[in-house]
Amino acid sequence: MKTLYLLRHAQAENSFELPDKERLLTENGKKQASSLGKYMTSNNMPVDMIKCSSASRTIQSLEYLTKNIKCDNNIFLDNLYNASIGDIYEEIKNTPDDINNLMILAHNPTIHAIGQFLAQYGTIDIIRKHTISYPPNTLTVIKCKTNSWKNLQPEENEMINYIDNKMHLNF
Repeated sequence: MKTLYLLRHAQAENSFELPDKERLLTENGKKQASSLGKYMTSNNMPVDMIKCSSASRTIQSLEYLTKNIKCDNNIFLDNLYNASIGDIYEEIKNTPDDINNLMILAHNPTIHAIGQFLAQYGTIDIIRKHTISYPPNTLTVIKCKTNSWKNLQPEENEMINYIDNKMHLNF
């Protein structure tokens, strides 16, 4: 079994002075990402590889997250910025099988939609939360019913956790 972490970047500035790809995190966003890293470490949520959008706000989210989790295998990808569901799905499927715990750090609406695309099962509470809202710095955890990323199929996996800022801020 593989574990997939789907993370939307932390809160970013609303700036019309910068191109969208160059927007940075707010001070609150930096705290959100750092707090989530602490939460993940305290709750034994290991990550073997992070595939991260090349946008400034996702790179900053990764920087603050990894102050508190151990993951030195970070890949920055242009194709995760403005990605389609198919782009993210292919990126997941192209992950080497020695990686058991993969994180995709990207943007809404696609990071939210890929969770719905992949997970058919989960508790009513988790599925409801995921369906209703996906604010910045939200993490979805999916247990994938495969031992090989290339064999990952939609709607066969279980959404086992939905973690938003309410669950970990000030952790």
